[in-house]
Amino acid sequence: MVFRNTDREWNKWDKDDLYYAVLASPKYRNRENMEEFFASGEQNFLHMKEGFDHLSIPLTPEGKALDYGCGVGRVLKPFGQYFQQAVGIDVSRAMVEEAQQNINVDTTEVRLVENNDLASCLGDDTFSFIHTRLVLQHIPAKTGFQIIRQLLERLEKKGKSYIQAPMMPRKKWIYFINQLRFMLPFTFKLSELLLRKEHPLTDPVTEMNVYPAHPMLLLIDELGIEVRHIALSTNRNLTAAAWYLYRP
Repeated sequence: MVFRNTDREWNKWDKDDLYYAVLASPKYRNRENMEEFFASGEQNFLHMKEGFDHLSIPLTPEGKALDYGCGVGRVLKPFGQYFQQAVGIDVSRAMVEEAQQNINVDTTEVRLVENNDLASCLGDDTFSFIHTRLVLQHIPAKTGFQIIRQLLERLEKKGKSYIQAPMMPRKKWIYFINQLRFMLPFTFKLSELLLRKEHPLTDPVTEMNVYPAHPMLLLIDELGIEVRHIALSTNRNLTAAAWYLYRP
């Protein structure tokens, strides 16, 4: 039995460490290096936009863009500057409130989503572009695939989507041990203390999960969406996939 609630853990982040929670770099603790933080969001957007350009399905300013797991607005901010309309949603009330302060333009709206109820959060909205990055990894895959389905069902004809998530562990035994650590918050915090991690007892549990390619491909195909490109990246423990998708 798993005694964890990822939404609840995400809502435990202190306001001073919301930026660290997004990128997990010590230099963003206590709201430091904010200019660099938001510059990284602009760079991510431009890199992603270039990717769609190279695939001959360019992102156009017309229509409405959605950022699932927008956090404090790091990538949502350039969305609002580029797209006709942009919507960011997040499960953390503190993140939503912070994003609303960071983004005060009429083209952008930030909403709170509760209990993964996207229907209540988004209503009948559909989108020409749907984006999520560095978010699904913190959600168990069973729930995450349900979220991906709900998101992609809202993708308009000729719409594009960028879905990023870990695809596979580089070493299965390390991943298995980490999954055991996530079973109970106490187990996780004790192991973080033994590993001499920063703030092991006060930081919330931020688990890492993988989204295997096969069920992802089945879901995308079922929804009538095309995979135009898969960009792989690796870190010490995981191989992540960025899915460039298009609805014909």
